[in-house]
This record gives sequence, structure tokens and C-alpha cells, in this order.
Amino acid sequence: MIEEDDTKTTFIKLIGSKEEIVQVNSIDLLLGMCFKDEQKREVFVRKGGIQELVSVLSDPNLLSSSKSKETALRAIDNLCFRSPGCLNALMSCKFLDPLMYLLSNGRSPFKNQP
Repeated sequence: MIEEDDTKTTFIKLIGSKEEIVQVNSIDLLLGMCFKDEQKREVFVRKGGIQELVSVLSDPNLLSSSKSKETALRAIDNLCFRSPGCLNALMSCKFLDPLMYLLSNGRSPFKNQP
């Protein structure tokens, strides 16, 4: 279990990468690891995973691409809305602010660089 927790910690840190492929793959791997197991989701929350996913959505430096944001939203949907503990963690990360911005504006006002 300790090795698996370390693996989650590593992938959670990689969500903050500047590379889209690293962000997307890290989010997808974590989703696969935590989706069906409440205990693994709790570890994900404790290790800061929810905060990292919200950070992808609210990235002020525009490092996160549209694909990264879409992947983060999918992970939030699959991990958080089925678990009261995850949902509480999500709300404490001020998830609604970046969500409302994305819904009202579609994308960032600045064009992402390829």
C-alpha cells in the first residue's frame, strides 16, 4: 500500500506538469487507480489530488490545454460526484469559480500556444 501511495503522489505531482501529454496521462492513470475504490479515492484526496485537478482548470498561466482541462473535468466528475468526502474536498478547493468561468467563456481569453 505504501508503494501505491507513493505512486499516486508522483502522478499527482505530474498533473502540474507543463506538458499536456504528461498532465493528461497522469490524470487518466490516477482515474483508473481510484475510480472503483473509495479508500484509494480518500488517499487521492489526502495527497492533494483534487486541488491539482482544480488547478488545471484555473491555471492562470495558461499552461493547461483544452484537452488537459477536459480530462481534469472528466476525472472530477468520475471521482468526486459519487463520494461525499471527495465532493466536500472539491468544494473546499473553490471548484465552482473556475467551472463557472469555463462555462461562461468556453476557453481562456488568451490563445493556448501549441
